[in-house]
Amino acid sequence: RLTTAGVHHVFDLRSQEEQRAEPNPLLGDAAFEVVGYDLMAPVMTARASGRGRTEDPFDLAGFYLDMTVEARDLLLDLLAHMQAARASGGLLIHCTAGKDRTGVVSALALHASGVSEADVAHEYALTHARLTPLYDHLLRGVLASGVPEAAAHRLLTAEAGTMARFLAGVEDDVIAAAEGLLDP
Repeated sequence: RLTTAGVHHVFDLRSQEEQRAEPNPLLGDAAFEVVGYDLMAPVMTARASGRGRTEDPFDLAGFYLDMTVEARDLLLDLLAHMQAARASGGLLIHCTAGKDRTGVVSALALHASGVSEADVAHEYALTHARLTPLYDHLLRGVLASGVPEAAAHRLLTAEAGTMARFLAGVEDDVIAAAEGLLDP
């Protein structure tokens, strides 16, 4: 069904560990170019060395902003690769849950295309209800990574205010790099 929809490029935003544990099922399929972009590794490295935009390691808006700072070059490379890939077919981006790494890239593309911050934040918040069937599976994965249970529940939310705080803090040139991704 993806090829019927014109999708030929898959951008896997999961960490290298996630990709090893659960390889992308489209790897090796000649119909797709599958490329991994681990946007979390630079953020986790920076946070481990005391850098980061928030004292609270479980603040999602701070985590998203850290992606645009600590993984800036990788994020800009991803957006440029997506821009170039558009010319030869549709794109699919994904991570594990589809709300954090994929949510950031999607929010940048929507906002760069003229969608208001309020509407982007509203769309992001819809993710929370959509993740309900996957919640227990996602919670097990977060807990297995060593995150305390109370914090794990926070990490699995998708509140409009989180996305609004992210969009208010992201630099204009990062948004500009996503311009045109949603153009027909």
